[in-house]
Amino acid sequence: MYFWVLKEEVLRVLNTGLIVSLVGLLLAFLASEVTLATVAAKALALPQGVAAYTSINSIRPLDIFVVLANVNATV
Repeated sequence: MYFWVLKEEVLRVLNTGLIVSLVGLLLAFLASEVTLATVAAKALALPQGVAAYTSINSIRPLDIFVVLANVNATV
């Protein structure tokens, strides 16, 4: 038994898939920018002077690697 698919239906499904894919890429890009903005805000909010640093306020190298991995995964 053969099932014939109309050209319009195939184009509609491909168009829907393309739109969903582009929306997903946009959301991933926005999420990476939010992560980058969070780390940048944390870096700018650090007080001046070595005595004021605590382990909670400082940016760890792991934070930078997470941001780099996040941005590179979406590019």
